[in-house]
Amino acid sequence: MEAIGLKPNYYALMIAVFGECTPEKAFYAFEKAKQIKKKINNSNPTITKEDEVDMYLMKNQGFTYKQIGKIYGISETSVYRRVKRTKEHEVKKNALGATRALKK
Repeated sequence: MEAIGLKPNYYALMIAVFGECTPEKAFYAFEKAKQIKKKINNSNPTITKEDEVDMYLMKNQGFTYKQIGKIYGISETSVYRRVKRTKEHEVKKNALGATRALKK
């Protein structure tokens, strides 16, 4: 039997059931958690700008701050601040791009 190959599916199913999210979101969360675990195992538990962008995207996909915090091992408040900061940065970047487009 190929039980080992099915482990990720079972984990994603549990995330979907207990995290009250869609299977697609559950698989995304599972894959993200695997990446973060690799980072932590490599003695690099810091959260990068790329991680913050991923948090922002996850929030836009419907994840709660609590769910995102569990994936990254940080508090809801920390996730909220990082998502807010990333959102503000994106708004500024888009505004700057629009201003440059108008000048051309």
